[in-house]
Amino acid sequence: MQTLLRNRVILPPLVARGPVLPPPPGWVETRLAGETMGTNWSLIAWAPPGAGPGLQHLVETECARVIALFSPWAQESEVSRLHRNGAGKAELSEDFLALLAPLLQLASETGGASDPTLGALVDLWGFGPPGPRPAHIPLPQPQEIAQARELSGHARLRLEGTRLHFPPGLRFDFSGSAKGHAVDLVSARLTEAGIGSHLIEIGGEFYGRGLRPDMRPWWVGIESPPGGSVTASARR
Repeated sequence: MQTLLRNRVILPPLVARGPVLPPPPGWVETRLAGETMGTNWSLIAWAPPGAGPGLQHLVETECARVIALFSPWAQESEVSRLHRNGAGKAELSEDFLALLAPLLQLASETGGASDPTLGALVDLWGFGPPGPRPAHIPLPQPQEIAQARELSGHARLRLEGTRLHFPPGLRFDFSGSAKGHAVDLVSARLTEAGIGSHLIEIGGEFYGRGLRPDMRPWWVGIESPPGGSVTASARR
């Protein structure tokens, strides 16, 4: 059974978006990396020689845009301003809605199993901007949990066009979605720039597009090394 699991391959469905072509002759493999959102990013792309600095700037710009929208660690991000908003209503930017709206739909469809409004609970357990819990109280107490739950839940929101109504004190948490949203945005920008063959990764979230010169697709290997931790890596 263990041997079968190690050799299992998961193939995502193919979504046709026009012809898939290899990179033009003379383009070279370009590998870039950096840090963002408290983790690392990496890019493998086939691009014209010398395109590296421009691609680095493109990735960093898109990541910075996502941070400015959804990071509660950034004091002037859109989500941080919402957290300080005591009025209980706010006009949202289109870029913010582009992620929030489908997340609220997913929360509704899953009965709250996936919910972007659980920031108060995330903070309570020591994973948010306030930092780890005090050493003398390592676990939240029942009263704390009850209070945080009163401030959480997608059903407490009402979205009317671009206007959001919410209970003051509610806190969002996009930690499970912002990095994936970022790889979508970076891939779209790369494609717009003519870089149609690329694999972008941010903190374990991947987006691959196009083919390599040998007409092979991108493959991502998920390895389970001794010790049990699981890591994902791009393979050639």
